[in-house]
Formats: sequence, structure tokens, C-alpha cells
Amino acid sequence: MEPQLFSLDGFFAEFSKCTTLLQSISRSTVKLGFTRNPVALGCEFLQMEEAYAGLPTVYNSRRMIKQIKICLKSLQDVSNQSIPSVRPLLTRIELFGILTSCLNLFEVSSSIWKIMFTISDNSGRFLDASYALVNYALSKVFSHEENVSVYDILKSVRNEVLMVLQNSQEILESSHEACVTGRLPTPHAHFQSVIISLGRAYIEHYCD
Repeated sequence: MEPQLFSLDGFFAEFSKCTTLLQSISRSTVKLGFTRNPVALGCEFLQMEEAYAGLPTVYNSRRMIKQIKICLKSLQDVSNQSIPSVRPLLTRIELFGILTSCLNLFEVSSSIWKIMFTISDNSGRFLDASYALVNYALSKVFSHEENVSVYDILKSVRNEVLMVLQNSQEILESSHEACVTGRLPTPHAHFQSVIISLGRAYIEHYCD
């Protein structure tokens, strides 16, 4: 199965619709160029779309969440197939993980990063694997923060994800070695390295 079968088109279509609603209310946002072309919205969409304080928002849109779940199912199907070209797929998965994190959908996000870790690890891409693993750990912590305020529970979750990182110490150390020896090939690789270091430090000192 080709990696391009995992598509985010549905998500961005709904995002464009939501953005168009916002732009129709606040015309000054049009010049920011959120969408390439105006989206024509029918009465049915306007009646179904949720609004908070009179403004449509990506954070309370069931249509957006529905598309994200469809994308996740598509990704899960692709991850179970033979993948001839890993890098383009990993780039798309990374974007998907970042989008869901921005929307505070940390349970979904943790599933995405876990898939990225598995694909990266199986293909020998230790930097991508480290990056996905750290983001997975952060998403698990943030997910529980959304629903739990008891320190002991959060500490237990932190200890669990810290153990996950420790069990993959070899992969993480390979990424660190590539960083300190100047073997990171691209600016994107440097970005991943920074997130890995910051994420590990955050989790290790989470209870300090």
C-alpha cells in the first residue's frame, strides 16, 4: 500500500470551512491568508456548525474531530502495510501529530506518535523514532493533565512514560550522539533534536 493513501485532505477541507466562517465575521483576518481560496458554505453547514460565544472555532467543531478520527483510522491501516517510501509518510504523520497536539487532542496525538515510533524504529530511523517516542511520552502526560489534578496520579503517569523512555535508551542515546558530533543532516533534524532534548528534560524533571 502506498503511503499517500493516508491523507489529511478531509481535515484541511473542514479547517478551511471553519476559517471562512471566522473571516466572514472578522474581515481583517482575510489578509492573513489562512486559506488559498474562499470556501462556499451552504445553509446546512452553517446550521450544523457549533459556535462558542457567537464565533465558530476549531476547538469545538465536531466536524473537525470527525475528520481527525477518519485520518487516524487511515493511518492505522497504512501502518500495517509494507511501506516502500518511509520519509514522505513520516513527514505527514509528524504534521498530523502536531495538528492534534495544537487542538489539545492528546489521546489521539499519543496514538499518532506511537505509530510514527513503530514505523521509524522498524525502518532504522533512530532520530525520527526518538522524536516520536518523546512526543508520545509528552502526549500521555498532557492527556492525563486534561482530566486529573491529583499529584500522585500524575506522578504515576510520569513514572510510566519515563520507564518507556528508559527502555528505549539506546535509540535516544544514538540521537544525542548524532547531535553532539554534528551528524544532523538537515534543519528539520536539528529541530527534532531540540524537541527530543527539551521533552526528555521536561519529563525527567516533571515532579521537581
